[in-house]
Amino acid sequence: MNYFYTDTNGIVTGPVSQEELQKMVDDGMVTLDCQACCEGTEDWKMLGDFIRPTEKVKITAKKVSKGRLAGGLEMILDMVGIGFGAIGVIGGVVFFVLAAIAPWVLAPSLIGAGIAVIINGVAIGLVFRAGAEIIRLLKKLCSLPFNGTISAPREVTDFRCSQCNALVSRYDSGCMNCNANFEHDLKPGL
Repeated sequence: MNYFYTDTNGIVTGPVSQEELQKMVDDGMVTLDCQACCEGTEDWKMLGDFIRPTEKVKITAKKVSKGRLAGGLEMILDMVGIGFGAIGVIGGVVFFVLAAIAPWVLAPSLIGAGIAVIINGVAIGLVFRAGAEIIRLLKKLCSLPFNGTISAPREVTDFRCSQCNALVSRYDSGCMNCNANFEHDLKPGL
């Protein structure tokens, strides 16, 4: 039986005998995922439906895309930290709700317990997140890939009175310390 097939560039070629097609597969000239059909039909199928590789054919997989980073201890620590923080806040809210419906004698204790639960949850969460940050910094130092982002400080602009050097708001019209009046020459967005 003879076959038509599409080569690796998608060009229809043939007809060729089954033996010739088998030799082309074995030599790597065509792959089993190329399309093929029997001569006299229009039923195109994968070449692998007609031909089986012989033992000497080496089937390989090729990398289709760059791998993505997944997991890593730093991400686990981040998630655990966020979880502890969330559980702490939720636990604190539960204590506050209980304080609202409890007798007035128990309310201060429940409010105190709620504040303690929030502080503990957030503090433990911050410790875990700091551990994740340290791992990221160490990985960056060793030129290893890491998940997440490394925190960075942001720049802050202070506004000071030119006469007494007191800290003022950018929107103040005068200094409350020395009573100097300000002229605003700030551009929008600054």
